[in-house]
Amino acid sequence: MMPPMRFFYYLGGFLLVLAFGSAAAEAIPRSMSSGGWFVSAYEL
Repeated sequence: MMPPMRFFYYLGGFLLVLAFGSAAAEAIPRSMSSGGWFVSAYEL
């Protein structure tokens, strides 16, 4: 069985990947509507 702290380590890594993926998915429609590929960090 996996030690409890290792579970939280992998859970944290998964949540980080999920957060970055959701930020990228949110930026795609904004960049397409404005006609450019870049979205400012302020809008994110």
